[in-house]
Amino acid sequence: MCFLMFIKIIVMVQDCECDLNLIRNDDLLDNRQAVVCFCKGGKHSIEILLSEISNPKISEFDLQSPFSSYYLLEKQMTGIFAAYIVELILSGKKIDDSFDLKYPVSFLKEDEYLYLVGMIFCKKNHQPIGHSRKKMREISKIYLDWWLVNKDKSLIELREQWSKGFRPLTGSEYYWR
Repeated sequence: MCFLMFIKIIVMVQDCECDLNLIRNDDLLDNRQAVVCFCKGGKHSIEILLSEISNPKISEFDLQSPFSSYYLLEKQMTGIFAAYIVELILSGKKIDDSFDLKYPVSFLKEDEYLYLVGMIFCKKNHQPIGHSRKKMREISKIYLDWWLVNKDKSLIELREQWSKGFRPLTGSEYYWR
């Protein structure tokens, strides 16, 4: 029985690895499929996504809630998308499997957004990180360091911590908005 569960986890992780390509392109349905797949993968998806956070490729996706009046002038990096999916997994937010999107310019539904702006900001100047590769490498390291400390915790424990404000960027010079 344990062997079958182990095989199931390997298959699930392999499927999600293949889906890293889905967050590297600008197709809304592919992006949506990636969110659904990785969220279903739970804790097993986090480690895979962490390898993508340093990706500086500029993408067309938009993580900004339709309820936000903040306007980002620039597109975001794929690494931001990967970090956002990690946050979605940790939040425990229910992600609907359907692809019937109300907003054709977004791959998330209204109630699935975690943050109004959907961007990482610097505490020092309260500005979005923009396209800074250096800052993305720093953010990637922060997430990796967080994972090394927390990887042995259950997903339930990680979600409890996240809901209490203990998140990957907690204590760093960056924050989600």
